[in-house]
Amino acid sequence: MNTHISTMRYAMEIATLSRLLDEKERHIRMLQDTIAIKDEQLTTIAACAKELGDRQAAADALGIPKLAA
Repeated sequence: MNTHISTMRYAMEIATLSRLLDEKERHIRMLQDTIAIKDEQLTTIAACAKELGDRQAAADALGIPKLAA
């Protein structure tokens, strides 16, 4: 009887750990998706900032007053 109870206890622990692992994997995927979105946003912002800087440099070279931000 003790062996059966121990086996059942281990089975319950394994099931609990498996569920926790699945939750952690889902959380990791969510974080990876969030990072990908933020990375894309940062790339877009950097490109916009570079374009604005390039425009300002051209305006400066032509003697045009500062561009509005």
